[in-house]
Amino acid sequence: MWAQAAAQPEVEASAVPLLPAVPLLPAVPLLPAVPLLPAVPPPPFPSLLVMPPQPRAKENVALAITMAWVATLFRIHHLPE
Repeated sequence: MWAQAAAQPEVEASAVPLLPAVPLLPAVPLLPAVPLLPAVPPPPFPSLLVMPPQPRAKENVALAITMAWVATLFRIHHLPE
């Protein structure tokens, strides 16, 4: 059996000439890798979500006016007669 297979002539190559290898996409030089986001180190302080809430600006103004009135009344009350 092996002798018969060896005695048979090999199949000849096709008569159609092969085309040269053509790249599917044109050769484009690769761009250097660019990070999407800049590398920023984490802040040295804790996150703002962890910090306690601060008084509002309107509350600060109201407190300053109230303290000014208290100081004025204290001075008026303790004026020498």
